[in-house]
Amino acid sequence: MEAESKNEDGEITNSLLVFDLIYETISEMGLPRVVAQAHVSSWDLFVTLCGEHIFLIWYPKSRNLGPLCDSCVVWVMNQYGKLESWVEKFVLDLNGGISDAIGFTRNENFLVVQYPGSLLSYDTGSREFKDLDIHGRSESFFLSKYDESLALLDGSCGATTDTSIASESEKATELQPELGQTSKD
Repeated sequence: MEAESKNEDGEITNSLLVFDLIYETISEMGLPRVVAQAHVSSWDLFVTLCGEHIFLIWYPKSRNLGPLCDSCVVWVMNQYGKLESWVEKFVLDLNGGISDAIGFTRNENFLVVQYPGSLLSYDTGSREFKDLDIHGRSESFFLSKYDESLALLDGSCGATTDTSIASESEKATELQPELGQTSKD
């Protein structure tokens, strides 16, 4: 989440608010100096992950001017929490009708939405766009990272002591005859 704060000299700077899930604390993380001092609206910043790195997508000219922007600048934080490790990765020209940049795929292709609603993949190596033939409203596209887990949020890992509650697979197993037995008519 983007936040604004005043430093000792009274200058307003932008930063990211970070929530630590383990310790349940909130802290600030600095942005690249040029972004931090640009008085950026939350509409003009987007944070995403690719692998173990944090990426910042910044629209230097406000997106409040309309659905299309001139460009976006993509920054990567090479070492988590180290302000000096922010590096400008690339600048993407958005004059071809691109309305939003939404993040990276596993193979580090950059996903963007072409106005009014086509999903494109941008290969950062070849600098070429590929239409993924996925269509929708431009504001309906979303990308998020997740990790698979069998553990439930309440920590029970699916175990239950209530015998009246059984999964469909447990019920199906109970109904199957034991191996080696045949049914008699």
